[in-house]
Amino acid sequence: MADEFDIKTEETKDLVWLPKSLAELIKKVQSEELLRESVLKYVKETKEYLKDDFESFQKAELEYRVSLEKIKSSFKETKESELNALYDMWEGFEKDIIKIKANNKKVIEELQPLKNELEEIKSLMSQLSKWNLEDFLKILEKINGMDDKTMEILNFLFENYKHKGQ
Repeated sequence: MADEFDIKTEETKDLVWLPKSLAELIKKVQSEELLRESVLKYVKETKEYLKDDFESFQKAELEYRVSLEKIKSSFKETKESELNALYDMWEGFEKDIIKIKANNKKVIEELQPLKNELEEIKSLMSQLSKWNLEDFLKILEKINGMDDKTMEILNFLFENYKHKGQ
């Protein structure tokens, strides 16, 4: 036959569901046998075309499923690896926290005497009035201006005649 049709070519339809080129060919055919052969050829080619498409689809589906399994497996491995790394890091932090708490306790114990002294100074400072403090500063200035001999006498008096109650 001089006129041919191709199943893979997208065409408008004629004679209900046939591609236009096949419909034109059928209209030209005079004998029933040629018509039958043309229709069978079209059906056979359509069947092969659909079979090839279906096989391509099945192959693509299989490749897609394999890819998904690889991704799933890779994600699972990555997740487990990252979780293990986080667990290891957390265990390290727990060990560090124990050491830090021990060091903090030691520092607090070492600073306790200083805290007690500061509290005592604060308590004594709150007992001083402004006027007593001014008088005390004047006395310190006088003591600071004393000569060595006078300082020795003052030290002797402080050492030997302490105020009662101290």
